[in-house]
Amino acid sequence: MKSACTLLVVLALTAAPALAQKDDYLTPDEIAQVRETQEPDKRIALFLNFAEQRLATFETALRDAAGQERPDYDELRDRLNDFIHTVDDAAAALELALERGGTDLRKTRQALDKKLAEFLAKVEKAQKDSLVEETDLQYDLEDATIALQDLQEMTRNVPDKVMPLKQPRTLESEQKTTEPGKPSLKRRDQQPEEKKPPR
Repeated sequence: MKSACTLLVVLALTAAPALAQKDDYLTPDEIAQVRETQEPDKRIALFLNFAEQRLATFETALRDAAGQERPDYDELRDRLNDFIHTVDDAAAALELALERGGTDLRKTRQALDKKLAEFLAKVEKAQKDSLVEETDLQYDLEDATIALQDLQEMTRNVPDKVMPLKQPRTLESEQKTTEPGKPSLKRRDQQPEEKKPPR
């Protein structure tokens, strides 16, 4: 899986600037947009937009690869993992918003429900593509499905009213939540590394 770091969204909701490394999957312009977007609902919507763009790029690359004698699976994997990073970062932003409270996320929940259903349908379609069968790209598509399902599950925790403001976490504890170069969600650290068959 690509080792590009995930943007530390847990810091960007504070006054401190978001941290990003050179190899971040976001473009400099997108990083600036994230830094400038402080409201949780708008931050989540921003990552959903990035996710939609990345998934469309992956779908285009998959269609283009159909006519190639030797498809570039590394490029396909990179594009797909960029999509997964955006989903993870949307989940990290939602997780922090739920923990902090003080905001109305009902419209955000509706937008998430709609977009995540669309994303899951597209990922499922990609899994049935003949180029994907019997390659380790299947594992990355499964990972994308898990990321989307994790975010769906988290979305169900959004209450039907404005959440009361809770005690904010310290900057130090937020930094420990997501380390540079690692996906936002804890599930990736908890899962044992799975051996993938050779392509």
